[in-house]
Parts: sequence; C-alpha cells; structure tokens
Amino acid sequence: YDEFLTGVRSEGRFTIGQSLLPKIVSVPAATVPLTLLVFLGFNPPDDQGRPQQQDPRVTIFIKVVFFGIPFACCVFSVLLKARFPLKSETIRRQVREGCALHMQG
Repeated sequence: YDEFLTGVRSEGRFTIGQSLLPKIVSVPAATVPLTLLVFLGFNPPDDQGRPQQQDPRVTIFIKVVFFGIPFACCVFSVLLKARFPLKSETIRRQVREGCALHMQG
C-alpha cells in the first residue's frame, strides 16, 4: 500500500522500526513510572503483604499513568484508524489491481 501511495517501497524501515522501537521504549516505559512512584511517596506493603495507605498524589499518579494515558492513546489510535484512507471503492479497487500486478511480477 505504501508503494502504491508513494512509489517507494519501505518495508525495510517498517521491519526495523517494528523490532527496534519496542526494545528502545520498553526500558524507560517500565522504569520511569515506578521510579516516580517512589519519589511521590509510595508506601510498599508491610511484612505480611498487606497494602498500606497511600498519599493522594500516589493514587492520582497511578490512575493517570496506568489508566488515563493508555486510555487516551487507545482513543487516539481509534480516531486515526477511522481516518484511514481506504474508504472509497475506487481506492480499494486500485489497491487490488496493484496487488494483482505485483503478484504477476
């Protein structure tokens, strides 16, 4: 589809981005929120494993970072997907024809 739109094949860039980007993002995505929890005053469970009362800042941070931001990203991605340009029959037909020509060599 990308070659159809731009005339340039870019699956190499896509493959590198698909495999490398999650590796680069995963470490900060896992460590930064937990580090910020400590700085905000998170109280770990006691020796028997019972949860402790948390500061309101910690509770709000957990709600925003672990629910609010992912939910907002999900809604944003749905809106982007809804605007994806494969809506008209003309474009879908052109893509099918391009795929058929590609399969022929």
